[in-house]
Amino acid sequence: AWKGPKEAPMAWVVERSRMSTLGGLVIMGCVYAAFAVCNAYVDDLDESPIVVTRAAAAAVAWLVAAILANFRLSALDFSNTVMLTHITASTLLYWGLAGHPGKTDWLYADFAWSVMFLQLTGLHMVQALVCILVSVVSIVAVWVHASLLPGVVMTKHDSTKLVLALLCWPCVYLFGFLHQQLRLRDLYEAQCCLTTEKEACESLVSMVCDAMTFWIAADGETVLRSDRHFDTAMGRRMQGVQISESLDSDDQLRLKRTLLAADSELAPPVKLLPVTLLRPNAKPMPVQLFIVDRRRAFVASGQCGGLLRRSASVKMDAVQGFLIGLRLPDAE
Repeated sequence: AWKGPKEAPMAWVVERSRMSTLGGLVIMGCVYAAFAVCNAYVDDLDESPIVVTRAAAAAVAWLVAAILANFRLSALDFSNTVMLTHITASTLLYWGLAGHPGKTDWLYADFAWSVMFLQLTGLHMVQALVCILVSVVSIVAVWVHASLLPGVVMTKHDSTKLVLALLCWPCVYLFGFLHQQLRLRDLYEAQCCLTTEKEACESLVSMVCDAMTFWIAADGETVLRSDRHFDTAMGRRMQGVQISESLDSDDQLRLKRTLLAADSELAPPVKLLPVTLLRPNAKPMPVQLFIVDRRRAFVASGQCGGLLRRSASVKMDAVQGFLIGLRLPDAE
């Protein structure tokens, strides 16, 4: 019901933003607590409702962060809880200033911080608009209440600041929020396309390779990723295992030569190599390996280069290099 035409599904957005939301709640609580300490000791308002409401807002943020971290709520419950937390905490902050017309400038700082926090959450546009609307109504009500207090005169400058704050911050936030939602929508659509393409490729590969595929690292030895079909056929989990452990000495040499030859630009995109896989507690299994060299593709896309730049000590057994498809001779 919350989903807009340009927004990704809520479940997907919430899964991506759970940790950032929890971190944002903790930070929000710390900021509110710092505001309370500042009001109590710097402004000498230790008995003021300002300090009490700010401390209460900090406690609410921390409590909700603890609840969300320990209980796995559904996407809708998670986002609604974050929305209600934002409304509760921000309302406490604003109404703590109601009896202190000289502190109305805090309204703008509170408002700016609260709308910036929303950028970290997995809320959808309607929920974000509700939070903004409640904040705007609360600020106007607090400002009107302060202006009606005896002996308080709100100048034209004060009114101008209020109008500018209520116009500028929501517009800036909503522009950034809309841009973020469009970006998330693009990411979601790209992920859906990749998932569909992956399923189609796996279906096609399964017709040729008996549904067994695995990745060997760029060192030509380490199995980086292995599917359950290959693990079942080998009788053990193959991820992290040296592929040479499952080959005799002759096949080890032939595989090494094939992988080295695959590095040539003139080499065919797919090479076929018959080998015999040695299995623990089972008979040797003659198979045909379809070898696809993807090292150049990873370097061209920046994945290997980025990994090497981030860690000078990275080894080639941590970088994807060869996609291997496996076919049993009887399946021809």
